[in-house]
Amino acid sequence: MWGEIVGHKREISILTKVLEKGELASTYLFSGIDGIGKRKVAVTFAAASICSKDNRPCGTCPDCSKIIKGVHPDLVEVEAEGEGEIKIDDVREIQSRIKYAPISGKRFVIINDAHRMTTSAANAALKILEEPPIKNHFILITSMPSNILPTILSRCQKISFSPLTEQEISGYIVSKFDIPEDVARHVAMLAEGSIGRAISLNHESLKTLINEILDVTRSNDTTRLLVAAERWSKDGDHERLPFLIYLLHRFIHNALLFKLGFKDRWGGTFDEVSAILEARNDKDSLIRKAKVLNDMHWQITKTYNKQLMLEELLFTLLG
Repeated sequence: MWGEIVGHKREISILTKVLEKGELASTYLFSGIDGIGKRKVAVTFAAASICSKDNRPCGTCPDCSKIIKGVHPDLVEVEAEGEGEIKIDDVREIQSRIKYAPISGKRFVIINDAHRMTTSAANAALKILEEPPIKNHFILITSMPSNILPTILSRCQKISFSPLTEQEISGYIVSKFDIPEDVARHVAMLAEGSIGRAISLNHESLKTLINEILDVTRSNDTTRLLVAAERWSKDGDHERLPFLIYLLHRFIHNALLFKLGFKDRWGGTFDEVSAILEARNDKDSLIRKAKVLNDMHWQITKTYNKQLMLEELLFTLLG
């Protein structure tokens, strides 16, 4: 099971040494950006602790099998529903589960996105962590540790997870999905260290979108720009608009790097778009446009007239 995890050799080494010494802390904090495998490491760590075989976790014994299926009685997971919060009732459910001794000798409670606990939920969780029941271990997973109560943080053994490398991400998606290596490399660059983001990208849609941006950028034609804005604003995928903004930001960022003399290139269409933008803009203009994109990224999903906003944005950035 350790071998199924992409990257995180340092973090895995820390945890396996903990297991070898039998020095499990009562509470851990796994922090790092979203989509890098923190939960997978947490579940595997729990499996390795509960598994009774020599090569822990074996992945095949009854305990490991139940953990993999998500039905082990000594692995409790709590998370918010959708984009909501972790509420006090969720913490009360934890309290009801940990009242009894673990069947396997150890119990693990994993709180995903622990920063999304309400104030009352966080205070209730703090009371548990102040006096955790014997043989119960807690793993708090978060991408925003600064939003967790300092009194909770002070009771955690902290393990910080680094973003994955582009090589790790591209290697994984090539092995798991039927896509060419050059596309995988571009996806890995856009993912910015998050394998979750890389997996969520529609690779064919990505290629189409990049080619559409190249067409609009090359032509510098008002009519094509308006047609593109209308098409993109009516796209049914609610994730597409934020990603379009993100992608345009990467092109502007790349163009600025080119302007400043950095020679690292992405290759293919990515560089062609960036090179056109570099040629049409001076350094100050690229910096200003990058700021425009930063300001508009959070607005795009809240704006009723998305077509108008996209038209203004494209005129500003690609004009």
